[in-house]
Amino acid sequence: MGMKGKFYVSFATVLAAIVMCAAFCTFFAPAVCLADSALNLRIGTYVVTGGDYIVWDGVPSADSYEILVDGKSAAVFPSPQEVRIDTLVTAAGNYVLTVRATSGGTELVSESVAYLKTAQLAAPDELTYSDKMLTWLAVSGADYYSVTLNEVPVGTTQDPWFDLTNLLLITYDFTAVVTACSDSEYLLPSEPSSVFFHYTAPPFPIWHIEIAHIAHTYVASWPHAQGPPDGYGVKIYAGETKVADYYIDHNYTDIGEYVTGDGTYRVEVVAVKDGLSSAPFSKSFAIEDGEVTVL
Repeated sequence: MGMKGKFYVSFATVLAAIVMCAAFCTFFAPAVCLADSALNLRIGTYVVTGGDYIVWDGVPSADSYEILVDGKSAAVFPSPQEVRIDTLVTAAGNYVLTVRATSGGTELVSESVAYLKTAQLAAPDELTYSDKMLTWLAVSGADYYSVTLNEVPVGTTQDPWFDLTNLLLITYDFTAVVTACSDSEYLLPSEPSSVFFHYTAPPFPIWHIEIAHIAHTYVASWPHAQGPPDGYGVKIYAGETKVADYYIDHNYTDIGEYVTGDGTYRVEVVAVKDGLSSAPFSKSFAIEDGEVTVL
């Protein structure tokens, strides 16, 4: 008699189906599941304490997570972590950070991120000013130094010193700032170092000397230097021999006692202010039969 409308499954068939399902779950299910799983590896920054970290999401059936730096194992964790990057790399440079999720030593999935680690150069130490020169200790890793004077950039130098001779032209208070810099993208400029100093400029030089034969003597005179100065230093030369060296507080001097006859002479004058002398200005002249000829 037939059994229309009913369906019977033998015990053997059920058992075979269970075995096949178990085999599928063992060998294929993880791959299928992991196809939709990702570590979502990412980099974050601690807002309060500073510093960067890497973090990732967990993967089903993973029992460990290995961190590699440029392909070399750096750390292993049993579960997802926030890991400070400065515990993995110390030197500045470009790195590839990789996390491998494994199960029983077998890799399930891995992801990588690029990371640029920077470092700040040390500030120039022992910055000092003396005699129109700035000096400081060399900074390791620095390719050059940037210099500003009263917030105005005045140049760069590869040496741990900077000559201010052509920049200090007036009496004034100055603040010089030096920053160590690098051509490397990994090394950031240092914090600035500064030094304060007061510069007293020498007086402006005179620009003209007049030699005149007046009565029975000779007189040298010149326009007052800008400033005005406190006085003037005067030197008289007969030929190449210095015959007089003295200080006066006015802009003329009788040189008759040093001009003793025909020959060539030279008058050299410096303006003096606060003990500082200007650049010298000189005038050479010849005397013949009492007549003055400027040379």
